[in-house]
Amino acid sequence: MNKICKILLSLIVGLSTGVFAAVNINTANVEELQQLKGIGAKKAAEIVAYREAHGEFKNIDELTNVKGIGKATLEKLREELVVKNENEAEVKDKSPDNKQAQSDVNANEVSKDVKEISKDAIEVKEGK
Repeated sequence: MNKICKILLSLIVGLSTGVFAAVNINTANVEELQQLKGIGAKKAAEIVAYREAHGEFKNIDELTNVKGIGKATLEKLREELVVKNENEAEVKDKSPDNKQAQSDVNANEVSKDVKEISKDAIEVKEGK
């Protein structure tokens, strides 16, 4: 039973790490953008300048319009990025090939399942 609890805890920690690491490219400042792998001060400033000149990003793929950000860089960063506009309650990437949004939905479903399994495991361990 102890082994099951350890596995569940590892799964919960692993899922939560991915959820909290996302950077919203519509609100992030230069310092926050520099926390992304491969984004230095210059690229971060270019992202902010582009956003100020053109308005909020509609999808993550629009980052390729920023000087110094190509498709390869975008693909490396995709898992760490989100697009959230002021009017939206949920974080969504409106990209045509958005695998991240589906991944987030799946992660939320798994997280709910893990919580339920954890609750059941605790009850079994306590003899309820």
